[in-house]
Amino acid sequence: MFQVLVRRAPKLTDNVFSASIPMRNKTLMRVPVTDTSKLVPLVDETQKFVPVLHRRHEVPLRRINGPSKRMRSRHFVYDEIVQPKQTMADVEIILVKDVPGKGVRGTKLKIPGEKAYAEFLIPQYAVYATPENELKYASLIEDVEKNTLFSTLTAQKTTLCLAQVMVFFYMNMKNPWTIEKWHARVSFRQSGIILSEDCIELPKTPISGPDPKKEGKHFIVTVKINAKETAKVLCRVNHFISDDDQKLPVHPHFTPPYDPIFEEDKADIEAFVHNRSEIKRFKF
Repeated sequence: MFQVLVRRAPKLTDNVFSASIPMRNKTLMRVPVTDTSKLVPLVDETQKFVPVLHRRHEVPLRRINGPSKRMRSRHFVYDEIVQPKQTMADVEIILVKDVPGKGVRGTKLKIPGEKAYAEFLIPQYAVYATPENELKYASLIEDVEKNTLFSTLTAQKTTLCLAQVMVFFYMNMKNPWTIEKWHARVSFRQSGIILSEDCIELPKTPISGPDPKKEGKHFIVTVKINAKETAKVLCRVNHFISDDDQKLPVHPHFTPPYDPIFEEDKADIEAFVHNRSEIKRFKF
């Protein structure tokens, strides 16, 4: 009785293993090697950093109910399937805000689609140059074509870069002095800005010292770019002496309070500090 039940029992090996092996007339069928260069991995955004591999050599097959064959070292050689990079076509846009290094309001640009979408359209610095938008911003486009507001694109960028720095004027604590253009040229050079004295405009009222009341106080110097654009730079007076025991502490850049040397410059200094935070949104 037991032998009869064993004969009628289903053979698990036939059902499980034979279903996964391609067969034709109970003989093994060779599967052609696939071309990995044409394979494209189907992965979503969360798995784009997960490498997708494919065996370079097929694994040896075994006969039905036969012993498994040993895998060689060549069977562990893999090829990485790289997803082809997709690039967007160039897009024509119209600037609705001044963008340093790119143009002013009304400028038409043609740039790559990915850059236009990420850096201009999403922050709402520009719109697509569609017929409707060209009609809407026609006055701005005509003004840009007729009048060149900046001598060069880099001049606009340089103007905004100068608004990000504060120049320290280190003046002698013992000897009398009056700030001149060569003092400004040296102070700008210490801040990493090289310019000539012809580009510098000092305040109309001379600044003399040494004066303890002017320590740490601010004033504005105007710099001309290409003899056309002007940029205001915030400066600060710091008294200096070589004796370490008498040195005064120097506070970091843009540290309040912003006390002016001349009271008439107070509104300009406050506006300068406020606009500096607005300029930071641009990428230099």
